[in-house]
Amino acid sequence: MVSFLLCLLPALLATSAQAQTVTCKKCSGSADSSCQPPAGTCTVDTAKGGCVTVADENTLATADGTKSTSVSKGCVGDFSPFIKGPVTATLGNGKYIRVNTSQCSTDDCNSAVLAVPKENTTKNGLQCPTCFALNTNPCDSQDTPCTGNENYCISFAGYLVTG
Repeated sequence: MVSFLLCLLPALLATSAQAQTVTCKKCSGSADSSCQPPAGTCTVDTAKGGCVTVADENTLATADGTKSTSVSKGCVGDFSPFIKGPVTATLGNGKYIRVNTSQCSTDDCNSAVLAVPKENTTKNGLQCPTCFALNTNPCDSQDTPCTGNENYCISFAGYLVTG
């Protein structure tokens, strides 16, 4: 009996050490179309990652402030670098970003539609220096009131590339 258990123990340990995987929806497109039709699926190890959905709305790519929305679904090998939950940023000159993310680790758990955070125009008493200039340099900074849950100032610089 003891020898049977000793023979069975390595098999049990090997089975429990195997990676757990999950199958996720994979697609990208306009948030208005809910990413339809799905482009397919992907599989990922759930040790650190799983399925992710990102829905965003922004006014960054056009000079006239035209709103752009998108959604992306797929697999992520490591959740740790991802920002969790809804995030909004007011960038000045009528520019903003609103992003919502969802992470999960069961088969097809990213099938549902994820809403973009709603606009909140209630000023919260905080303000941040902002500057956003599309296709121009330099950028004139101004203080912009923060709204809703916006309670941190961030600083970043870069080039916006579409497509």
